[in-house]
Amino acid sequence: MLNRPGRPLGTGMGGRTRAFSPAELDQFLQAAKRVGKREDFMLALTYYFGLRVSELVEIKREDINPGTRSIIIRAKKHGLTKDYPLPERLWKKYQSYMRQRGEDANPWLFRHRIYPETEHLTREGAMSVFERVLQLSGVQGPHSIHDLRHTCAMDMARRGDSLYQIASWMRHRSLMSSMRYINYQNDQAHAATMAQRAAEVFK
Repeated sequence: MLNRPGRPLGTGMGGRTRAFSPAELDQFLQAAKRVGKREDFMLALTYYFGLRVSELVEIKREDINPGTRSIIIRAKKHGLTKDYPLPERLWKKYQSYMRQRGEDANPWLFRHRIYPETEHLTREGAMSVFERVLQLSGVQGPHSIHDLRHTCAMDMARRGDSLYQIASWMRHRSLMSSMRYINYQNDQAHAATMAQRAAEVFK
């Protein structure tokens, strides 16, 4: 698992969003396992790939390729599409979830609670799953499901991944969107250097 920092995001986010600490994230994901195989896979997937809620709920079953053990993620916000390999631990969670789900004709990876035959999980449904697991975990808020995305990006910054790697993994169209994550250690000199580099790329 990626190394994870335990501090709020920098001023670029206006202090409205915070990342999970390592202990908090482990506590949260352990709670997801206790809730069910769907919740375990869904929330681990959201964290690992830094999914937006819109990306999560619109993943189709055909987007996961068993032959290559890969997943296609579509960034609805920008129209970007990327193919990612599924690590072994996520592949096993996927298999457990699908065995429990069984055979059905619904093409979506995560089904709607009321219309499971045809519809996909809604944004509100995904947020409800997150809130239920968060409450069970005992992790103190405020937290939102989007914090899993920010935690993923901050982990990448902490372990030394480049601004370009973060932008690519997070499906950002602009390096400036990824800039907020390199300020998590209050290293103003490093942040200024990276900001200048990003400005040079986009001028």
